[in-house]
Amino acid sequence: MPMVSVSYSTLFNVSSDLLNSEAQVETRFAMPLFLELGYPQRHILPKESIPALLGNEGSRRRRLEIDYLLCDEDGTPLIVVEVKSPYSNINEHWGQAASYALSHNQALTPGASGIEWLLLTNGLITNLYPHDRSTPIATLRLEDFSSGSPPFVKLKNYLRYRSRVPKESTSAIFDTVPPAELNSLFDTCHDLIWKKEKLSPTDAFYEFCKFVFMKIREDKRREGLPSTVPRSQIPLTSEWLAGTESTSRHPVRDFLFISLRDELEESIPRGKKRIFDKQEGFRLSASTCKELVKRFENINLSAIDEDLNGRMFERFLNQAIRGKELGQYFTPRPVVDFMTRIGLYGREISRQPKVIDACAGTGGFLIEVMAYSIAAIRNDRRLTGTQKAELVQEVCNECLYGVEANERVSRIARINMYLHGDGGSHIFQGDGLDSDPLISPDMSRERSDEISDLIGKILPESFDLILTNPPFSMTYDSKNAEEGRILSQRSIAQGYTKMKSNLLFLDRYYQLLQPGGEILIVIDDTVLNGKTQIKARKWLMQKFIVLGVHSLPFNAFFKAKANIKTSVLHLRKKTIENESQSHVFMSIANNIGHDNHSNDTEERNNLVSILQAYFEWKRTDTLDESLHILSNADPRETLECPQQVWLVPPDLLTDYRLDAFYYSPDLQRTREEIARRRDSGEVEVYKGHHFDIAPKISRDDKAELRGRKVKYFEIGDVTHYGLIVKHTDYEFEELPSRGEYLLRAGDVLMAINNSSRGTVVYVPDEYEGAVCTSGFLVLRPISREQGLLLWYVLRSELCRAQIYYLAQTASQPELKRAVWNTEFMIPMPLGDEKEKALAQSHDFLSHVFALNNADSIRLT
Repeated sequence: MPMVSVSYSTLFNVSSDLLNSEAQVETRFAMPLFLELGYPQRHILPKESIPALLGNEGSRRRRLEIDYLLCDEDGTPLIVVEVKSPYSNINEHWGQAASYALSHNQALTPGASGIEWLLLTNGLITNLYPHDRSTPIATLRLEDFSSGSPPFVKLKNYLRYRSRVPKESTSAIFDTVPPAELNSLFDTCHDLIWKKEKLSPTDAFYEFCKFVFMKIREDKRREGLPSTVPRSQIPLTSEWLAGTESTSRHPVRDFLFISLRDELEESIPRGKKRIFDKQEGFRLSASTCKELVKRFENINLSAIDEDLNGRMFERFLNQAIRGKELGQYFTPRPVVDFMTRIGLYGREISRQPKVIDACAGTGGFLIEVMAYSIAAIRNDRRLTGTQKAELVQEVCNECLYGVEANERVSRIARINMYLHGDGGSHIFQGDGLDSDPLISPDMSRERSDEISDLIGKILPESFDLILTNPPFSMTYDSKNAEEGRILSQRSIAQGYTKMKSNLLFLDRYYQLLQPGGEILIVIDDTVLNGKTQIKARKWLMQKFIVLGVHSLPFNAFFKAKANIKTSVLHLRKKTIENESQSHVFMSIANNIGHDNHSNDTEERNNLVSILQAYFEWKRTDTLDESLHILSNADPRETLECPQQVWLVPPDLLTDYRLDAFYYSPDLQRTREEIARRRDSGEVEVYKGHHFDIAPKISRDDKAELRGRKVKYFEIGDVTHYGLIVKHTDYEFEELPSRGEYLLRAGDVLMAINNSSRGTVVYVPDEYEGAVCTSGFLVLRPISREQGLLLWYVLRSELCRAQIYYLAQTASQPELKRAVWNTEFMIPMPLGDEKEKALAQSHDFLSHVFALNNADSIRLT
């Protein structure tokens, strides 16, 4: 299969056109990689030195062989390596590697160290898997193997050779610590400041940012100092504090912060944006600083930050703020990485994209772009040293733009950018939706200059790439003069008096993008599937080519205390008005690195395997069908659905719905199974409109029931198998507004909310005349038999899956009545299956609900 383009790894000095066989991948890529990871030759075992094992394949035993084993210093195998031809699909060889690791580990004595990792590569794509997982924890293209590249840094952190013999330190001053340990230290210190200084969490965070800023700055200055330099001369050490306390009661403030503040102040006339106020103070006490110095004095934050390619500080920002503290919902790190790698895919080194995030937060997307771009530039063997330096300066000073409404957050973003090479020249404080910001007479000269600079640099059709996560639900209302002014600027808002900010940002970004420019945006699913948003979707499909839709799990923003269903939408601005739609790459992720309890589950983040599928599709123009539906269930986590990756042909894409759920292969599989059962005579298929729906409580009902007591229950009052376990007695006039249905015995209630799917109630006699919540669809069967069958069928996985994928909106997705009537497929059993269903329903419901006259029910 011919390669679409030539890619290369400068680290190993190899290009894809030099990898044409498995042997070439072994000698030109794999062996240099093992050596780069630090493995001595004697700890790299080739296949000739590895004994074959026997493993199970169903009921058969088969011989298991692998290409390499990487071992620790004691010779204990740690990593299974499978090397394949560049034309080979490495997913097909995961089973061989996993089976070998399983057989090897099962033969060990209890407590012995076993194989931990599986590394599979064809040279062009390399995947790393935990030994007991089928989902990769890292995926790298050939060009990702370059010094400082974030995915390669991640791979090295997991796989590099670690000797138990302590190495002689290269610095007598500083040590490094693992990222997890550093994150824990950051959290501990933030809590210490919050409690000891009696500051609000937000203010405590901001003051701690100042300390971290000073620490990284001083560490950069001290790198490479000879070991003979006394620690008393090294700022932010205990010895330095002891030596300066005689001349200052607060040396951190007096000698470091004021110096930093004044230095930054001097840069403002040269075009840099403000980070600290002219006379801004440092609010942490001397005793608190002493505690912080003790905890950090032997840690080189600058070295750690560099190792993680400029992202550690930004990781800490997300970790500490936790979303609501500053009114922000920060994008999870794996999502930022996922969007950035797709957005930068295939871009030429010599033409760096101009990137903007007009709701930039602390600059997470911009920092990630900087990390990937600089790593690619510094390791491009086609460039001279001078060209590399010029391109790095271009990235840092000309390519990254951000707008952030919150003044405090915009300054933190400038700190973040400053620490990673950019002086914050293009981080503006303002409303990212405002294409014509006003300068008022009462503004300071500095503020008016900033707005003038924004007007002059954030220009229409001037950006190549947008990576962004705008506010989900902020509403702009024309009744507010300032908000009305913003609405009047946006073409998508014509004819509306109010509109959500997410739609307004789509319009603003369309204005900012060059023709052919791309946007990856986190969007709430109401925009993609809500009935009220069809006009917006029509506008979107007129203006953009839809390149991708990536569904994120319901818990994506749990860490930010937000419970809303979101997706990543990948769009390209049309170059001509009638440009035709292409195939759309769609995916559904069920884990992005944390579970429902916000516990980190990095090894189960399946955005990595979705990226791998995307890279292979872009490289070969084919998508492996085995990836369409991946059952990656895990006993440690209840997953809502399987991971899915697929292509949607342009003729199937419709503005009726753009969410990935609607086009899901798993939904298609469900429909095909129902059709198979229909064709085999097992079921007869109905749509929702074939069944009677109970009317809502009428005026006559209200008049008749006035003054009476009624039973009322909600979905939470019902068990998952349909038993009403409690209710509340209300005077009819006092019923909650959501109490909309007056029930009859024998009604069948189906929960329409996605989170309660599968909850189906057969109303027993004692709830005749009760009232239920509008969260149920209330079916009124024409016979007891039909009711029993509906109760049986609607609880099935075939119906549960349909509710899951067909539900609409983002905050409380639910099955809408129109979808029930026209799209929902109800497979009513026939023949023996019908008799079986009736018997099981009768027996179960008779036992659970003690139905009146149960013995007289005829099961025909």
